[in-house]
Amino acid sequence: CIMSLNNYPWKSKALNIFAPHPDQVDRFCEFVKTQLVPDGIDTIMMIVRYNYMFVSHPECRGNFQLSYDDVQKMGNTCRECGINLIPNMNLMGHQTVQDYKEPDGLLRGHPEFSETPLDEEPEYCYSLCPSHPEILGVVTDLMDELIDAFHPTMFHMGMDEIFYIGQCERCAGKDPGDLLAGWVNALADHLLAKGITPMMWGDRLLNSEKLGYGPWDASRNGTWTALDKVRKEIIITDWHYHNWHWFPSA
Repeated sequence: CIMSLNNYPWKSKALNIFAPHPDQVDRFCEFVKTQLVPDGIDTIMMIVRYNYMFVSHPECRGNFQLSYDDVQKMGNTCRECGINLIPNMNLMGHQTVQDYKEPDGLLRGHPEFSETPLDEEPEYCYSLCPSHPEILGVVTDLMDELIDAFHPTMFHMGMDEIFYIGQCERCAGKDPGDLLAGWVNALADHLLAKGITPMMWGDRLLNSEKLGYGPWDASRNGTWTALDKVRKEIIITDWHYHNWHWFPSA
């Protein structure tokens, strides 16, 4: 509840929200001006996923497609209101839609980038293979298009709830922490070279057994060793499903 946050002296107040459908862009802008500004929100992290009208790789477009003009309208509104608008893409896990079973834009366009076969129904969400020789070029092309549209100071790379890693023939036998860190750092290097601060969710960098978290908001497949290997310029966004009085991960 945003209103309850007004009782606390936060240095920054942020909202994580899914990108609106193109038909709802005007409504979103009105929401920003009439609701978020009065509530003191100064940052919006917008989960875009693949719901953008990509030109470099149109085969990777999601189920609905925001245009460049749509993003400009939202970005201009946020800037006028003093709000930092940050795009978010899921760039390893969460490669599905429709109850976490149907491949999303990137894997629909490039099924060869999946860590596990797409004809095998996932227990949760499909993941990207960080070892595929062509994946980095495609993903950075998509990132660059969002950067050109959003003009962000920060970019959230996702990285939460990765359950499939180190399983394909390219990744088998490799340390999960090394795989995650190598992929995260490659994307972070791309952003840093453009003067953009990278962000990522923190759950895969946490040892579930050590901290007492469940398998969703902490890792049980060895990826936590990446914590000491990822670029220190990355802002880690800690999240949890539970409303605890304290969080050891912080």
